[in-house]
Amino acid sequence: MKNKIFYILILAFIFFKPAFSVENSFNFKTQNIEVKDNGNLIEANDGKAVSRDGNFEISADNFQYFKNSGILKINGNGFIIHREKNFKIEFDKGEINQKKSILEVTGKILAEDQNIGLKIETEKLNFNYKDNILLSDEKSRIKDKFQNLLISEKFKYEIQNELIKLSKLKLTDKNDNTFELSTAYLNTKTNNLLGKDLLLELDNKTLNRESEPRLKGKSVINNQSTTTVMGGVFTTCKRRDGCPPWQISAKKIEHKKKEKSIYYKDAILKIYDFPVAYFPEFYHPDPTVKRQSGFLTPSLKRSTNRKNFFEIPYYYVISDSKDTTLSSRFYNDSQFLIQNEFRSVKKDSNH
Repeated sequence: MKNKIFYILILAFIFFKPAFSVENSFNFKTQNIEVKDNGNLIEANDGKAVSRDGNFEISADNFQYFKNSGILKINGNGFIIHREKNFKIEFDKGEINQKKSILEVTGKILAEDQNIGLKIETEKLNFNYKDNILLSDEKSRIKDKFQNLLISEKFKYEIQNELIKLSKLKLTDKNDNTFELSTAYLNTKTNNLLGKDLLLELDNKTLNRESEPRLKGKSVINNQSTTTVMGGVFTTCKRRDGCPPWQISAKKIEHKKKEKSIYYKDAILKIYDFPVAYFPEFYHPDPTVKRQSGFLTPSLKRSTNRKNFFEIPYYYVISDSKDTTLSSRFYNDSQFLIQNEFRSVKKDSNH
């Protein structure tokens, strides 16, 4: 009878993974467990460590738990699930300090907030799970559920407040508009982005290759429907030394994305940094529009009689088959000319 019990115990040890529980710490479910230093050091391989409260479930190649200091070191193919916050983190190496309630991970990191579909790629991450703060001082790539890509030199994510602070941010949205900001705050619930020192590179699919539509401003509020810039300047001129040939500065510039229009309040049109016209309110189609009524890109030209002039064209859609362009020319000798071009397309003819 004693021999049968002995063999049953041997078979159980061979076919079932050993589990080891440390008081007020972790339950280890691994292939191998070794207790050292009078029970103060636990080494385990190939398996899982689950926190006693059930919030953390950690998979890795190797574990080292130091009971006196409450530190768990994690090495190789690390994967953590934080059930309370619905967070997942993949990493190479990590450490949990139970006394400080801090998780630090390094290496190739992919973190995911499954509540809002937010994914973070970086090489160093610190998670204070007591204060619900996730941060990194390394360059990080963040992708939200709207397919916006944010690249930041460092960030601080206050999970409870649904707010991410980003430094030296470059954001590319799904429409290929690129925002560069010195500092920005992203509300993960509303997806509103607030920032300062803006450079916005607008999508240039419909303009010629020489055009570089861009917008600068002191501050910006951006969401899925609107970009509002305070103290802004807009131009489509190619970059050059000195000021651009033309630009529109305004107290407030608003890009309505669904309407594909840019609106201005208290706008001033400048030619080589010299103000030539003031508009209390003004708007034009954004650079993605192929056909919509509004002002077209201003230009500097030279006539056949060698006179320089500044041209502001206004395009008007009459119908699906008819449109017209009214061009106002301002010459450098104070002369003024208005030119109109009408177009009509029919089934068998163009006029």
